[in-house]
Amino acid sequence: MLQKWEEEQIEAPHSRATRQALAKHFRSSHLPSSHYLSLKEFKMFEFFVAKNTDPKAMLKKVLGDYNLPSFPDVVLKTLEKTRDPNVSSHVIAQILAEDPGLTVRVLRTVNSAAFSPIQKVENLTQAISLLGMASLESLVLSMGVSKTLPNEAVGGFDPKLFWQGSARRAYIAKALSQHLHPQKNMESFTAGLLQDMALPFLFKRKTEAYEKFLKSWANGERRLHEMEKETFGWDHAEVATWMCWEWKLPESLASAIGGHNQPDEKGEHERPAAVFLVSLLRNSMDNSGTEQLTQVAQEKYGLEPEMLNALVEESFEQAEELVNIIGH
Repeated sequence: MLQKWEEEQIEAPHSRATRQALAKHFRSSHLPSSHYLSLKEFKMFEFFVAKNTDPKAMLKKVLGDYNLPSFPDVVLKTLEKTRDPNVSSHVIAQILAEDPGLTVRVLRTVNSAAFSPIQKVENLTQAISLLGMASLESLVLSMGVSKTLPNEAVGGFDPKLFWQGSARRAYIAKALSQHLHPQKNMESFTAGLLQDMALPFLFKRKTEAYEKFLKSWANGERRLHEMEKETFGWDHAEVATWMCWEWKLPESLASAIGGHNQPDEKGEHERPAAVFLVSLLRNSMDNSGTEQLTQVAQEKYGLEPEMLNALVEESFEQAEELVNIIGH
């Protein structure tokens, strides 16, 4: 009877099989029976259930005694409100105003060349109206992650170069999305920016291995995820999905990040084509990977090289501005 009751606490949109797996997960965690009252609020990512993955346990295995930092409260509250269709721009502006640093970065972004407003935007309510909720969510989420990731240079890891590469992926993914899947342009931007967000943590915990990986990856000798899989049995994309779970980020974003090295759209994860294409870029000043991206985009998706070259050049310029705005 207890098993049936547990399953009933986990309601739609989960399938019966998923509800059974979640109930089993909680029973095996030896939680007190009172904790089952919160199962209605619990939403395990479907792809974790399919592989019987415990993201918290996997993070512990990979990061050891290192605990992920918590998201800033203002970021979490803002993200919650942006997903509520009944909340006004004014209410969200009041929440954002609690963090002066975040307020400044949002206003700087809206007034940047990427948005080019006719008149300077000077208050948050205006900024939110101009951005729209989807763009605001993407922007605030990105800034929240940027404040949370380690920012120390360790074992050849260069934070400035890391964020430059991440910003380039974001803007190129967004621009490519306009040609490949316009309805997913902000999802592509966010997944492009955050697809490598596990790397600062992994460099801190496994410095020697990642220093070797970095050299081969930057030189274009091997793909990073291939070396990780051979050495550890997992890659940074998987670790990022566990981080998404821990931080309660949207499952669609976690899936796009988790599948960013996956060339087949029908693989384990659902991910926009643009997110895969920008995964071909490298964090290197001398060998950025744009030639490979252009070649694959032309061969696989029929995009014209001239258009791609112009798109990349403009995106690189926008990326520099974003790196300055988010403070790296």
